[in-house]
Amino acid sequence: DARDRFEQVLDVRLNILGERHPQVALTVKMLGHVHRQMQEPERALKYYEKALLMETEVYGAGSMHVHLAETRYFVAEILSSLNDPRAKGLFEAAAAAFALRLGNDHPSTKQAIEAVEDASLGLVRNAQAGGKGNEKSKGGRQKFIPGQ
Repeated sequence: DARDRFEQVLDVRLNILGERHPQVALTVKMLGHVHRQMQEPERALKYYEKALLMETEVYGAGSMHVHLAETRYFVAEILSSLNDPRAKGLFEAAAAAFALRLGNDHPSTKQAIEAVEDASLGLVRNAQAGGKGNEKSKGGRQKFIPGQ
């Protein structure tokens, strides 16, 4: 299956390229996508967070690189679905990078800005409900497609 193939690719890339390489981080991110498609958000989050750490090492913590922005967005989506308040900051960072690199009118930028707004509304709603809410503000955004 796809997970097995990506794990094989990851092993090969790690052996050849080492852990501090963008292609290795991309492969880890793809494993996150696979687990997300398999309805395993906790496992997807694990891979996305690992990819985020790797990309942060490669590009730098303050980087506005689009790959790093995409990974921040993916981590934020899962955190948001778990009502984790860290999602908002990651959505904001992704939106800022997309705006800088792709422009304000790019679909990825617009979607990230909408995600910030949704996260803000969700935090307010959860605070009003005593942190027990699991409600989405707009019924869910369309699936994020990087560089769309």
